[in-house]
Amino acid sequence: MQLVKRYIRIKEEISVFKTHLDFNRTRKERKVVPESLRLKRPVSTPEGLNIITKAEHRLVNARLHECNAALRKKELDLFFAKRQLEHRIPVLMASIDEFADSVAASSADKHRITQDKKLSCLSIRPSPQITQDQGFVTNLSSRTLTQEQTSVLGQRTQLPCRWRGRGSRSTSTAARPR
Repeated sequence: MQLVKRYIRIKEEISVFKTHLDFNRTRKERKVVPESLRLKRPVSTPEGLNIITKAEHRLVNARLHECNAALRKKELDLFFAKRQLEHRIPVLMASIDEFADSVAASSADKHRITQDKKLSCLSIRPSPQITQDQGFVTNLSSRTLTQEQTSVLGQRTQLPCRWRGRGSRSTSTAARPR
C-alpha cells in the first residue's frame, strides 16, 4: 500500500514540476525575472544595470536547469517505483496507473490555473527596472530643470570641503548659501 501511495505521489509531483517548468520557460520568454531572483542594483550606471540584467537572466537559466534536473530525478524514481509495483501486483497496475494519472492531471490543472493568474498579473504590471535616458540626473522635485541645470548637475564637481572636529564636515564658504 505504501508503494502505491509513493507511486501516485511521485507521478503527481512530476506533473506539477512540468507545469512549474512551463511557467518558468514562459517567464524567460517574456523576460520577467522572479522576485526571488532579482538582484540589488548597487551601481546605477547603464553598464552596471546591463551587468545586473545579464546576471538575473543567467539565474533564470540556472533555475530552469535545476527544474530539469529535479524532473529527471523524479522520473527515475517513478520508473523504479513502477517496476516494483509491476513485480509485486501486476494485475492491479493498470488501474493504479489510471488513478495516478487522474490525480496528477487534477493537481497539474490546479497549479496551471494559479500560474496563469500569476502570469496575467505579471504581464499587466510593468517591470520595475530603472531606465535612465539622459545621464545620471533624476529630478525628484515638482520643478522642471532646464537643459543647462541638468548639464551642471550631471557633472561631477567637487566642492572644496574642510573638516571640522570629530568627523563632521562643513562646506567651504564658497558653497554655503548666503
